[in-house]
Amino acid sequence: MKNNIFSIKKLKNLILLGSAPFIKDLENICKKQNINFFFISTKDQINNLEYVPKKTLSIEKLNELKILSFLNFLKFDNQSLVISIGARWIFKSEHINNLFNNRLVNCHGTRLPIDRGGGGFSWRIMRGDRLGNILLHLIDEGIDSGPIIYNDVYVIPINLNSPEEIEEDYKNRLKDFLVNLIKDSSKKTRNFQIQYQQNSISSYFPRLKTSTNGYVDWNWEPNEIQKFILAFDNPYSGAKTYLNKKEVSIKKTQLHVGEIKTHIFQSGLIIRKTDKWCIVALKNGYSLIIETVKNKKNINIIKNIKVGDRFWTPSKKIESAKNYRFIIKN
Repeated sequence: MKNNIFSIKKLKNLILLGSAPFIKDLENICKKQNINFFFISTKDQINNLEYVPKKTLSIEKLNELKILSFLNFLKFDNQSLVISIGARWIFKSEHINNLFNNRLVNCHGTRLPIDRGGGGFSWRIMRGDRLGNILLHLIDEGIDSGPIIYNDVYVIPINLNSPEEIEEDYKNRLKDFLVNLIKDSSKKTRNFQIQYQQNSISSYFPRLKTSTNGYVDWNWEPNEIQKFILAFDNPYSGAKTYLNKKEVSIKKTQLHVGEIKTHIFQSGLIIRKTDKWCIVALKNGYSLIIETVKNKKNINIIKNIKVGDRFWTPSKKIESAKNYRFIIKN
């Protein structure tokens, strides 16, 4: 890297670390462009893929000798690129500098330096952030703190609300970007201006685990309840609460203001229902329309709910949701 420029000179080798649903597309475009394609990941990530490339290495820890042997002692020069998409390893300087020769970049879907960390789209749904980003940054020893070499901010389509919908849109955009990057880089040198992140305006949010972090507090403001439930919607199991002393999961909800004004003590009460949905009182004149209430057997029990029943969450569950931090062990 010279003069704060990161260069890809007629790409010949692409190494993908982590996981991606569009991995076959990347392998195919590399094949068409006569680029060597290699995939390195962990066993659990590989098992979740519908397609696994022929040149795949499964390792739990970053073993330098195994990687070099798998890559046939490939020389990492500016004709090689290593891309991380959700890789679960912690990269140390010996991996970044000595193993990958500073050719290691990470794909990130936020407007770094804000939203560092692995909380996905859920944290941003909670606060109502409607901007996405296709971003590449060089990996350093920090958490998503390396210099940015590319970013393209976009507006999340208005009809997309759940983590699944927003993430699918992001991955489609990322796939298109990477396919075009591979095509262009195979024919000519691509230069990227390096932009260093400002730590003074950075923010970090950890990973979330639905079964522990996803409990609804019915004393919250109505819009906070709605955004919180959305944050744990598909592909996750749904926000958690209790009904008739049994834990349930809630999905497919909408705020509603067509009911009579209620007192905060009524928040969580089911005031009307059909076989397909129910209306739950909230404070400040709002209510919540709920279409999916699942028990622990993953069965929608909306038909069995009765008016006068109440959704509630024990305070100890709310406290543990805030105190628990989910960490993937490396």
